[in-house]
Amino acid sequence: MTTNKTTTAQLFVKVPQYVEETTEGTTPTASPTFTACGPTSTLSLKIDGGFVEVGQLGAEDLIALVRGLQKFEVQIKTTLTNSTFLKYGFNAANYATPTGTVSATLSILFSFYLNGVENFCIIKGARCKQVQVDVEIGKPHEATFDFEAVNIITPITTANAGLTTPTFASTPSGTVWDHLSGGTGPVSWNSTAIDCKKFSITINRNTTPDYTLGTATPFSTQPHGRKIAGDFTNLYTLTTLDADFQAGTSRTLAVVLKTATSTITCTSAYIVNYTRDSDESSTDARIEQCNFKCLSATVT
Repeated sequence: MTTNKTTTAQLFVKVPQYVEETTEGTTPTASPTFTACGPTSTLSLKIDGGFVEVGQLGAEDLIALVRGLQKFEVQIKTTLTNSTFLKYGFNAANYATPTGTVSATLSILFSFYLNGVENFCIIKGARCKQVQVDVEIGKPHEATFDFEAVNIITPITTANAGLTTPTFASTPSGTVWDHLSGGTGPVSWNSTAIDCKKFSITINRNTTPDYTLGTATPFSTQPHGRKIAGDFTNLYTLTTLDADFQAGTSRTLAVVLKTATSTITCTSAYIVNYTRDSDESSTDARIEQCNFKCLSATVT
């Protein structure tokens, strides 16, 4: 006798994909066109009920658990084939015209087979809280996104998640950007290429949910001032970085992700920590490690 399996494979039917919302927390229903987030390696959903423990004197056990403020968080890790999705974590807020910036909220959709039936899930009102980009020799470019959202629906079997004639994105294809995609000397300091081995940047938008009385779910989310920091490691071939660190001089730090296509530009970048180690037993070339902060960053 054959029995149905109750486990669900780690596969997507509709890959993680997004569409900008007109009204925060509301997925466009009239023929929305979705764009793939990129080749996704991990997707993590976290829903916190925020329950509050209520105790009383004279009793060991709690008298109640009061439902608190729900918090919806999502983490998506992708390899890069373009910088379209990346801009929602990088580009500065623009409240008047939010398109393509962190001000735009997204509906992120994906589907999977649950007990042999396709189920759809939509993350609504998603706004990037933090994004990290890692560039390293011998590896593909990776980006890790952390989102705050106003709701994550329970997976449903309704066809197309109830959307009217949506255009879904296909599985990403094409060339994955890697350590060779930016050409020779893709990392530059003050417009001069440096011999970089590894680069990482994190943009924290400090995005937090807002609530109103009478509801446990977020009313909205907004960024509250971004902080930009990162680090890079390169072969010690000149004293420029050491000198700029000692003098407290800011420079423009640029990283070409894909030649003639996409570049990260960090404006007014300061080296805040500088390390150079020597080890008699090491066969590696001498390197210098720099931690930096900057006033602004964009990606094209």
